[in-house]
Amino acid sequence: MARISKSQLLLAVVKSAAWAGITLIDPNKLTGWRKHAYWATMAGGSAAEIARPMPSDGEYRSPGLTTGIALGVAGATYGAQDLLARGDAWSIGLLRKLGLKHPRRWAAGAVFASMLASLLAEAKLDDWEPPQDDGYDEFGQPLPETLEPLPTQLRAALISLLDAVDGYGSDELREQLADAVCRPFDGQFLLVVDKDAPRTLLNSYTFPASAIFQQGGLNHVLMLEIEDGVMSFVSHHVEPYPEDESIIDWSLAAADELEIVVGFEETEAAL
Repeated sequence: MARISKSQLLLAVVKSAAWAGITLIDPNKLTGWRKHAYWATMAGGSAAEIARPMPSDGEYRSPGLTTGIALGVAGATYGAQDLLARGDAWSIGLLRKLGLKHPRRWAAGAVFASMLASLLAEAKLDDWEPPQDDGYDEFGQPLPETLEPLPTQLRAALISLLDAVDGYGSDELREQLADAVCRPFDGQFLLVVDKDAPRTLLNSYTFPASAIFQQGGLNHVLMLEIEDGVMSFVSHHVEPYPEDESIIDWSLAAADELEIVVGFEETEAAL
C-alpha cells in the first residue's frame, strides 16, 4: 500500500484549510474591492485545481492546453459570481433549516473534511504502482522462475565465440558461462550469471566476434553483449529483415553450421 509522505500530508491540510477558510466568508455580504478580491481568489483557486495535470490519469497535457483550461475555468467562475453567490446562500439556508447553528462553520468543516479526504486519496493513487506482472523485479532483473538453462546450441555458439578471441575477458566469460541461465524472447537471450563469477576488466562492451549462419533464406547473426563485466545479452539479428517478420525462424543452428567472424568490420563484409 502506498504511504503518504509528510510533505503530501502538509500540502493536503494547507489546501483543505484554505478552501474551508474561503467557505467561512459570505460572498453575499461583500462589496467593492473585497467582492472582487474574493471572486478573483475563487477563480484562481478553481482554475488551479481543475487545470492542473493529474499524474495518475496517464495522459499528457500540453502547457498551451493547460493554460487554456485555466483561463477558461477562471473566467467562467468570475463571470458566474452572482449565480454562485445565490447558490451559496441557498445551501447555507438549507443547513439553517435543518436546525444547525452556525451553518457556515458546518459548511467549512464539511469542505475541509471532503477536500482533505480527496487529496489524500489522490496522493495514494499517484504513488501506487501496479504489481510487476512481466516477469521482472523492481530493478529490471528477470524473476528466478522465468529463467531456464541455456539451449545446447546457444551454449555451443558462445563457446565458439569465446574460443575465437584472445583477451577481451574471454577467460572470465568462460567461467561465467559455466553456470549461466537465460530468459529467451523473440530469438534474443537475456543472460544471468552467478553473482560470484569473476568479472571482466572491461566494463560494458560488445564481444568482438560474431556467429553467423543461414536459415530460411536469411542471414542470422549472434552477438554477445557484456554489461558491468558480465555477459548479459545475446542479440540475434537477421539480414535482410523481411517485411513479414512472421516468416523468421528464430531457432539456432548447430555449432558445425556456424561461421565465427572476429571483428565487426569483418562481420559486415560477411553479410
